[in-house]
Parts: sequence; C-alpha cells; structure tokens
Amino acid sequence: MLKALIERSPHGEELLQYFNEAERTALEPIQKEERGAWSFLRPFEWIELIHFSWYLYVLEEVPFDIQNLFLSLLSKNKIKSMQKYVPQISPTPIPSLFMRIFVANYLKKKMQPSGIKEIDFLPRYALNVLLKLSKFELEQLANFLGVYDLAADLKQIVDTSLLKKVYDVLDRTQMKLLQYFSRQPIRVGLPKMGLQSWDGTQKQLGSLLHQRGLHRIGMAISDADPSFKWHLLHHLDIGRARIIQKVTDQKYDPSQISYFQSQLLHLLKWYKR
Repeated sequence: MLKALIERSPHGEELLQYFNEAERTALEPIQKEERGAWSFLRPFEWIELIHFSWYLYVLEEVPFDIQNLFLSLLSKNKIKSMQKYVPQISPTPIPSLFMRIFVANYLKKKMQPSGIKEIDFLPRYALNVLLKLSKFELEQLANFLGVYDLAADLKQIVDTSLLKKVYDVLDRTQMKLLQYFSRQPIRVGLPKMGLQSWDGTQKQLGSLLHQRGLHRIGMAISDADPSFKWHLLHHLDIGRARIIQKVTDQKYDPSQISYFQSQLLHLLKWYKR
C-alpha cells in the first residue's frame, strides 16, 4: 500500500528520504509491471480512455433499469456526445463510492473480454507509446501515415494535371511529408490508392489517406499482444477500430510488420517533436 501511495504522489522521490536505507531499498524499485496490482486506487480511470461509441454499443445490452446508473460514471463530454445518438438518456447520480465501484466493475465485465490485461500489465512493446495518444492524435497520425501511399502512387503518375490537382488540395504539413517520403525507398508497397478515379476534392483525398493510414497502423500492430490491441482499438471510435481490426486479423511476414512499425515510430517521433 505504501508503494502505491508513493507511486501516485507527485512528491514520491522527496518522501523516500524520510525512510531508512532498508525501507528505501524495498520501496524504490516500483516497476511498471507492478503498478496494475494497485489499480484499485483508480477504479474509474479506464472509463475515460474508451471512446463513447463503444458505450453506445454496450448500452443496448445493459438492462434498462441500470442504464442511467452506468451513464453517471461517464464524463459530461461523453454523455453529451452520446445524447446526439440517444437523446433520451439521462444519468442518475450514484449515491455511494461502493455502488460506483460495483457499477464500474459490472460495466467492465460487459465490455472487456476475459484475459485482457490492464494497461499497466502489458508486456514491453515498442508501440505501447500509442496508448498515450489522444483519439485526435491517433487520427492525425493515420492521416500522415497515408501520405506514404500517396508518395508511392505519385511516383508512377506522369499526368501533370492530376499531379497539380493533388498538390493543390494538400496542406503545408502534408506537402512537407510528401516531399520527404518521395525521397525514401519503398520496400513494401500496398495496392494503389486509385487516384485516377479520385473526384478531385480535398474531402475524398483526405478520406483515402486516412483509410490508408489506418491500414498501416493495423499492419504495424498485427503481431502485438491481444490486450494491447484491445486497448488501442477502444481509444478509437468503433468505425475506425473495425478497419484496423480487419487488417490485424490477417497474417503477415515478420519483415513486413517490422517495416511498418519502423515507419510508424519514425513518423510518431516527428509528430511529437
């Protein structure tokens, strides 16, 4: 318990100086893999990490008389987003902490398959960093990853009018990435985007790039721990998650997976700079 309290305190290192050497030795090696053991100190933290669309899906399976109790665990922003689809929902305040924990555990059992590890228990993995990104950041990452495919396709296009249309609808960041990716060797290619049938609008091109980026994320995480996949997919909305899930369900050569992982990590490093 003392380890848990020190770990959660912003003054943890300062507090250690008040213990003798033997006690400090016992308290200092607080490894990440141990932290999940006291997840009871933050029983509601996981709820905010899941996109509201998954709660809409679960709402249909939850008995009507406890739907509003479960909704009271969600943030105001999540409830507001859900009310756009289910206007009649209205959270009922839960009177006690014990009842809130009980309802949260019930909800978790409805949503999370057995065997899924908590984030704190996940094995070391280069892409665990993705779980620290917000939904917006993950979507932006997908948008930028899609430019890899655009760069590959444009190398095969000689129609200058089509090239000009593409350049005209790209924003400054996309153009910088396109120029950079165009200079990189393409070791593993994906099927062409089909720019010849593109309608010329920024909206459709953006959608194409986003879809390709989601595909690349799926390729990169295809060999990841199932628990990692579950947590990452639930950070996103159901629609995007299903696209990635479909990709991860397929079998890939390890060298291909490594290639897409390195691309993702390289771009992520640039994005977070």
